[in-house]
Amino acid sequence: MRLFRDTLKFKGLSILLLMTILIIALSGCGLIGGVQEALDDYKESVEDKANQSGENDDNHREEEINPNEGLEDFMTFADEIGYEISILSPLGASFTYGDMEAEGLSDLLFEMDAYSAEELEEDMATIRGMGERLYKYDRSDLSDEEQMIYDMLDYQIDVSLKAEDYDYYWNNFKPSFGMQVSLPLALIQMELETKLEFDAFIERIKILPTTFENALAFEWEKVEMDLALQGYLYQLASEQIDQLATTPETFMLYQGFMDQLKGADFLTDNEKEAYRVECLRIVEEDIFPIYEKMSIELEKIGQLSDNKVGTSEFDKAKEYYEWHIYDKTSYEMSVEEMEAFIQDKSNDKIVALQALLEKHPEIVTSLQNGFEFGTVPSMEQALVNQKT
Repeated sequence: MRLFRDTLKFKGLSILLLMTILIIALSGCGLIGGVQEALDDYKESVEDKANQSGENDDNHREEEINPNEGLEDFMTFADEIGYEISILSPLGASFTYGDMEAEGLSDLLFEMDAYSAEELEEDMATIRGMGERLYKYDRSDLSDEEQMIYDMLDYQIDVSLKAEDYDYYWNNFKPSFGMQVSLPLALIQMELETKLEFDAFIERIKILPTTFENALAFEWEKVEMDLALQGYLYQLASEQIDQLATTPETFMLYQGFMDQLKGADFLTDNEKEAYRVECLRIVEEDIFPIYEKMSIELEKIGQLSDNKVGTSEFDKAKEYYEWHIYDKTSYEMSVEEMEAFIQDKSNDKIVALQALLEKHPEIVTSLQNGFEFGTVPSMEQALVNQKT
């Protein structure tokens, strides 16, 4: 399952752009606390409501007798769910657990993440099942630590299920760092420290063409549903693929694998040569053809797409970005609420920034001409000096 999704654009971008610009600008001068303070205030208000609800629950608890009786120990259950979530992404699990053999996850070493509509639906069914099992527990009867873990699992499950409405909004082949780049990079970034891991690497790159085929089929489904993105995005991705796949010997997947082989002292020279030959063969005979196909088909999709402004043409575009706020912050805030927080909590910080720039015009000059480190005090230090 794709645990890390791409952020697309829609007509409400001006609000999020405001938030992004402020965060980028203020983070460099010690003013990001205003945004964080806003989120903390929002979190406190949510927790206050939860505490009030908990107090009401406590009034009735005396009438109940161990509502979680007969259920599996919650901490044991939580460990199981955490494990089940992690293995939905074989690549993610490889990074999370490191030594997959020691964790009893050797089989996952030979698998890739899901990119077809059918596989994603299977993952959603698994997550729905997790939710059904979680919600059998009475949260109010759990310890404080267990309630915290319950809330974390509740959030992870809820945010994943709500993402299901937007499965066709993702851009798998985004320019610069779409799956055509990210998947090979992920594979070569994993340290191969055993012969089994080298065997698994070879098997995984054999699966890559099927993974890309599934993702292409997914894009064509989006075209049929009139959910293709702007044409130029596909054109850029197509051009990038052409630049990546020049010769098998210089392809990053092969080059990265060769680096791994050089440091594998536990392999014999004959074993290293056999791995090298097999990797090069797969790149030349299997991966390069699918890259050529991706380039051609993405270019066609780009030509067919009449989308001019991005996700704003889709249904539930606004809800989609509200989901992104929820996904990134864990707070269920509407776009309007986020805008209100930014405006309310950042105005005084902007005033402070303006005062700072008036007091230190050399900062403006440096911003215009480019910083010379060591000649201009940091904005953060200047703020401290201003307060003193």
